[in-house]
Amino acid sequence: MTTPVSVTAADRERLLAGGFDLAALPEGVDVHGPASLPLGIDDVKARFTLYYVGFPTGRYVIATLGDIGGSEPALLRIESACAFGHLFGSLQCDCGWQWRTSLRTIIEAGRGILLYAVDQDARGAGMAAHFDIYQLRQQEDLDTSEVFVRIGALWDSRDYTPVPQLLRAVGTRTIALMSNNAARVALLEEAGFDVTRAPLEAELTVENMSTLMLEKEDLGYAWSFATHADVLEPLQASVADRPQTVAAALAEPGVAPTEHVEASWDDIAEQVRHLAGRVGAAQRQVLYLTDLPRLADLDGFAELGVRTLVTPYPHLPPLLTLAATSSGIRLVDWSRRNAWTVERPQWAPLAADENRHAYRLVGPDLAPVQPEVARSYVRSVAGWTSAP
Repeated sequence: MTTPVSVTAADRERLLAGGFDLAALPEGVDVHGPASLPLGIDDVKARFTLYYVGFPTGRYVIATLGDIGGSEPALLRIESACAFGHLFGSLQCDCGWQWRTSLRTIIEAGRGILLYAVDQDARGAGMAAHFDIYQLRQQEDLDTSEVFVRIGALWDSRDYTPVPQLLRAVGTRTIALMSNNAARVALLEEAGFDVTRAPLEAELTVENMSTLMLEKEDLGYAWSFATHADVLEPLQASVADRPQTVAAALAEPGVAPTEHVEASWDDIAEQVRHLAGRVGAAQRQVLYLTDLPRLADLDGFAELGVRTLVTPYPHLPPLLTLAATSSGIRLVDWSRRNAWTVERPQWAPLAADENRHAYRLVGPDLAPVQPEVARSYVRSVAGWTSAP
């Protein structure tokens, strides 16, 4: 039997006595344990057996509860590190929710495995890269796939090679994998495990929806909700041959709306207001627009309950993004598969003060279409009116 070189004779005896099969691991790994610890969440708790295993490619902690070696599937959660979600309770991802839910589910079942990949923050790019990703996403309106390119990292560089070895070491072969990731199911099946998938889907919110929708679209996660692309596509199709007409829909996160409205750029806000009167409060959280909004309309959208505004443009005018933030709205660019393939110039804000908003006509990259053209809107008692 090949023994990991960094395991002492005493450690080896303890590991073998605890049912940990060192022969399942390659030579050169660093193994410590077992540690018996009570783990709990909210009102449930149980005593788990934990091991630390350091591979040349990364560190792992594996925690087991109950009999995981029988013919009945053992619940398994493979969790990649996420400092934002696991440590600080970030609402922009579902990492913390998935980890807590997995722990609770395993405790309530009385048996299962938690496998924590210590070095896989930001899908393997690392914690420092995770900060860079958020900075680029928030400051430069780049979507997740683009920021990985910008920082020179793969979209998903996680290495799951040690996972089958770790599962064999703790003596399990039949698994109920708590995951939405089909790639992880395929990996375990190819390694000879009997795998069923136990869905693990967090509630979609205005905070986490863009992150989760990116993962569904780019990684093929098996989630049930509609993405921004699913909602935008029919809206765009409805006005594709009418560049002067804007289509809009109100929705709750992940639910495709049943109706939409269409109007000119000047009048779309009024039509959105009428639409809001026909739907419930939950359905007003997300506003989809086929075109860029006016600065003057943002406060009104916020008053309707809109918290996120999604539009299919790869670049957003900085003045528009700042104004949206000031109104309490998160402006989301969702070009991706929704980028317009037809000519569709936009009125982008050029300057603004308390009396006047000036716009110029731009293309998808914000380059002026007609540099000499500017259009202004002046506040009056009756609202915003066109001015030469």
